[in-house]
Amino acid sequence: MKIPNNKIANGDFKRYHEPLKEIMSEFVRPGVYLGDFGYKDYSQIYELEEIAIEYWWVTTCIRRLHKGGTLKVEYSEYRVVCDAEIEKLLSLYDSRDSDMSTLLGIVLSQDSSSGLLPCYNVYKERIPREMFKLFEVELDIANEFLPNIVWSTFDFKDFYVSNKFLEVEFFEYYKFNLKDFIYVCFLITYEHMGSTYKNTNNVLEMFKRAYRYFTDKNEFVEGLYEINLDLQKHGDEKYFFDSQITLEEINKIISYLTLDYENRNNLSLTTLGPKKMILELEEENYILIDYLPLPDIILKITYPLNLENDVEKQKGYIFEDYVIKELNKENIKLWECKKELKQEDGTSKEIDVSFIYKNILFVCECKSNKQSIVFNMIGDRKSLNYREDKNKSGLSQVDKKVDWLIKGSKPLNYKIPENVEYIVPILITPFLEYIWSLEDKLWLNNRTPRIIKCRELIDFVKEDSLSNLISKPYVKKYLHMSIL
Repeated sequence: MKIPNNKIANGDFKRYHEPLKEIMSEFVRPGVYLGDFGYKDYSQIYELEEIAIEYWWVTTCIRRLHKGGTLKVEYSEYRVVCDAEIEKLLSLYDSRDSDMSTLLGIVLSQDSSSGLLPCYNVYKERIPREMFKLFEVELDIANEFLPNIVWSTFDFKDFYVSNKFLEVEFFEYYKFNLKDFIYVCFLITYEHMGSTYKNTNNVLEMFKRAYRYFTDKNEFVEGLYEINLDLQKHGDEKYFFDSQITLEEINKIISYLTLDYENRNNLSLTTLGPKKMILELEEENYILIDYLPLPDIILKITYPLNLENDVEKQKGYIFEDYVIKELNKENIKLWECKKELKQEDGTSKEIDVSFIYKNILFVCECKSNKQSIVFNMIGDRKSLNYREDKNKSGLSQVDKKVDWLIKGSKPLNYKIPENVEYIVPILITPFLEYIWSLEDKLWLNNRTPRIIKCRELIDFVKEDSLSNLISKPYVKKYLHMSIL
């Protein structure tokens, strides 16, 4: 929208331009300027930044308090002091990498990609200059570029396939289809990527900030529908799958993704939700699209669903299948998986996943417990206690299964290979779990816990010598003669 010079910055621009026009004339360019925006508004940006920093510090202190720290207040300053053990536990937790999974515990494959999702470049990842050739643009920059935003690959199709078992519950809750939802999310990012092709300015904006401004919401939605029609006719199958989505259904999902004036009061500083990516502006039909919340929206979309027992069990089977698939990819020798083992005395135990590495049999209990929406923000005490109890129960179950294998009677439908000398019980979860103690019984080594993600476990068995593992209190020596 064109703003007259006397209206730019509430007239401040014209007032200060006159006495400095000789100096400032070269900076005046035709284009889009802020009108109803003055020094007071500008100062409020810094006030908002101050509030944001204070919020970050408060949540940091709350997190440490919930882990067992002590609040210290000195004059107008406050902080939370933790003992050496808690500091170590926090450091170990923060140093571990997390997998991409929904809050329900569905781990998503990262083997392939049908699109990109943005995130803040908190690890200061540098992008090589050659990457910009993918967009067919030339940038006059150094060999490496340090962006504010990085775009990571994401398989939208795998998200749908992995969560397809929730379709009925999803539609009952949202009144639109899971397949349509993830497809619209894909179309939004696909449209954004298309806007950068051969456009130097848009490519730079994509890595500097992850938002765009549209002057007509209806035109934007219709554009998504047109992209959909084109993809159905000419698109590569790797991008997505057949869709019969209508313009009305796209509008319904866009409405869900929009933070309008009516639902702004629902925003919570505790959960930072409900997350929305489209902001309605006062001017006519204008919208601002912020792409950064989209990963969070996708990973949390199934969180509110009410699951019956049979659906909950299916979620557990899907997690077991994921673990088996990951172990197979690494050519790790599987033993008995998803099988009820029986012994001559009539007893039996269900083994979720097990594998043999060198002379060690790893018996794994897989637990896909739903994670609290605030767990990774402040780690509230209730959530921590819940997960600690669940993880203790999981460890107890797998320990008892290993004891049964060691001390039980003659096997009926299985045989432990001759090369196995030790059996190690492991608890596998989809999430990074905060370990509540440095006790030896909870750790594989001084940095890797026994309550572990699948990829962490694979890295551990391949990188660790395992020589120190056999001395852990939970590891059992297996004597083949004991069951003869």
